Amino acid sequence: MITAQYRTKTIFMEADNKKVPGVWPVGLDIGYSGVKVFSGNAIVCFPSYASVSSVESRISIASDTDDDSRSIMYMDEHGTIWDVGADAQDMISVSDTSAGSLAIYGRSRYYSPMFKVIMRVGIAAGIRTNRFGGPEEKALKIQTGLPPKYIISDTADLISVMAGHHVFKVKFGSGDWESFDFILSEQDISIMDQPEGTLFSIATDRDIRLTKNAARYFNANLLIVDPGFGTLDLFPMFKKKIDRDACQTYPELGMKQVMKDTANEILRRHNFEVSVPAMQKFLETGLVYKREGRRITKVPFDDILEACSRDVCNKTVDKIFEVYGPTLEFDYIVLTGGTGEAWFRMFQENEYLKDCGTVQVIPGNYGDESLPWLFSNVRGYFIFMVTRFAARR
Repeated sequence: MITAQYRTKTIFMEADNKKVPGVWPVGLDIGYSGVKVFSGNAIVCFPSYASVSSVESRISIASDTDDDSRSIMYMDEHGTIWDVGADAQDMISVSDTSAGSLAIYGRSRYYSPMFKVIMRVGIAAGIRTNRFGGPEEKALKIQTGLPPKYIISDTADLISVMAGHHVFKVKFGSGDWESFDFILSEQDISIMDQPEGTLFSIATDRDIRLTKNAARYFNANLLIVDPGFGTLDLFPMFKKKIDRDACQTYPELGMKQVMKDTANEILRRHNFEVSVPAMQKFLETGLVYKREGRRITKVPFDDILEACSRDVCNKTVDKIFEVYGPTLEFDYIVLTGGTGEAWFRMFQENEYLKDCGTVQVIPGNYGDESLPWLFSNVRGYFIFMVTRFAARR
């Protein structure tokens, strides 16, 4: 196992995606681990973390050879500067307990300063002009999503946080500071079920045309399994009909649980304590510290991560059978998201799914296999909004 594959990625891609006259749709997925963005000219991901910057120390140690491809800095309307994404994660101290607070992983994060920062940076990444155009004179529209369990209770909070007048600056990599000034009304923001984004994504190809299997999927019994970082979402559809009462969300299953179990086992074996957010920088190297008295060495932990990941994955399969019965009345299971990509082989190897024999596991990036799975939901958000506005013309 390569532990770096489990780290939340930083991706900035220019892309010639579908355009809509007069409107600039942006798909925005503000996940617990990463912010994903899909717009008419860009596909972006960066870790969902930010911290107030100590700019003086950064400038004093910078050099011409530094890799700034992951560097993102944000300045609010009062001049306060934040480090955002991977750079901010790398600055987390292993002993920093505040980094594991509700400001990152709790549902109350909507009203935290950090959430406002990563939300604004995500929107900024989707409205920059590049060689594939930009949103000049077009109406900005945002499509995002929530877990089915929370969509009724959390929609009003999320919209109230996103709506308003936004004035700020962002510095991406070695580029200059870019100024952003826009207004989002409540009518400019739409929210859908997160896994529904994957449904639209697998049903359309990279040119947003229906895939050859789209009709088969929509007429089948289909279960979308979205094991995100913070929650596991189960989203069943029976022959074009979504059964909302059968949608389930489980906060105890997903990549956060994998990281918690991995951190606990590292502490047990190697006497080294590390918080879940701080785990990200150790995933980069695949090494953690081992403490034996005063002696400290570095040791690999890929075997621990592999075992913990497989354990939570198997518990997820057990939960599927527990919720939907031993016969599983589904023709397809669509496994989506970055965690889904990490678990795809494990799902295929799971003895219960193999014994079941009647369910085919579909990858979440089926509609466009050139994209990482982590964009499955947000690509569907974008497609949903593009098709909706195109149909109005």
